[in-house]
Amino acid sequence: MDQKLRCQLNRISSKEVQVRRLYEGSRLVYIFFCNMRTQASSPLCSWLFSLVFMGCLPSSLLLAELKMTIDYSLDRSGFFSDHHGEEKKAALEAAAQAWGAFIVDSLGPVVPLKGASYYDIHGFDPETAEWVPLERNPFIARNTLRIYVGARFLPGALLGLGGPGGYSMSYNRGNILQVTQNLNRGQSGITEPNRPTRLAEPTDVAPWGGTISFSMDSDFHWDHTQPVASGKPDFYSVCLHELGHVLGVGTSGSWERLVATGTYSGQHVLNYAADQGMLDQLGLTEDLSHWVDGAEFPLAGKQGTNELVMDTSSTYGFREDLTVLDLMVLKDMGWEVVTTSNPAWVAIPMQWQAKADGMLSFQFPTQAGRSYAIWQSSDLEDWSVVHAMVGNGAPVAWQGEMTADRLFFRAMQR
Repeated sequence: MDQKLRCQLNRISSKEVQVRRLYEGSRLVYIFFCNMRTQASSPLCSWLFSLVFMGCLPSSLLLAELKMTIDYSLDRSGFFSDHHGEEKKAALEAAAQAWGAFIVDSLGPVVPLKGASYYDIHGFDPETAEWVPLERNPFIARNTLRIYVGARFLPGALLGLGGPGGYSMSYNRGNILQVTQNLNRGQSGITEPNRPTRLAEPTDVAPWGGTISFSMDSDFHWDHTQPVASGKPDFYSVCLHELGHVLGVGTSGSWERLVATGTYSGQHVLNYAADQGMLDQLGLTEDLSHWVDGAEFPLAGKQGTNELVMDTSSTYGFREDLTVLDLMVLKDMGWEVVTTSNPAWVAIPMQWQAKADGMLSFQFPTQAGRSYAIWQSSDLEDWSVVHAMVGNGAPVAWQGEMTADRLFFRAMQR
């Protein structure tokens, strides 16, 4: 059905109905229709209109917020299976969800090659630090990163080491397009068009995932649901930092493009820092892979401030969380991200359905006495409230309609 739909969509004139993309995630819905109401005369247009509004779109047109799946198969030392193992896993997976909730990019799947061709993923073994093949011809789902984790004794005061993985491949001409898609995951600005040749100065990031090694002998605070004990490094904060490196901060060609002159040149970061009156507090380390310590910025989706997650150190006895500037870095690197403009509001999961009459139906849970709103945006920058209410403890349904060709929706709570 996916291939049939693509073929039929390719035959439609740009002046007729086009279903461009439809994203559905637990905290963000993105719907993109063109000229939906102006052209309904052709049978194909009518079929597409019915297909869309009966909710029958194939899964290849759906986008979930970025999911980072954690692979513990290389944890041979049992770091994640000792008496603190469940707390360690919970903190790591919460940190992965924290990044993923703000990333709304559309990554294609990594798909096994056909015949004798192969595509291997490689990375640093978390326990030996050797660069090793991890799997031949893996399947990694769309909008998903796979992250192998483990622990070893790290030098000095290092608490963790993380970064994106690599690859090797052997392929024939019939697999060129699939190899290219495995490399760029459907993103422009990474490889040459329809060729598996990486650009010298990439403008986007789309890894299959990566690896993280944690310090085996550090006395971490493990429980991310409790305040950090005095004098201990917070494991959740370290997880956030290392996952940032997997996403490419300090480790990718797109980051290197932004720091090639020895100073940071990404306009989203520079403009935001200037708006906050803190441009003079931003600086890079000598190796150009981290921010220097000290600068505090507003948190993303929460009230308060803290130092940047991607600076050089973790403050003992304190928990760091993602700041708006940490997300602006991803935006400069090519990731599509969303930030909450009002930190008093927090995004919550919601379900939605496109109905046959052209209306959109949204449903989300509520807590009695809490304030709720559905926010709408056409560009992920400027948001407006299209529905507001006070919760009564029961799920709430609301209907709206498409008022533009492209819209994002979020259910928010405070």
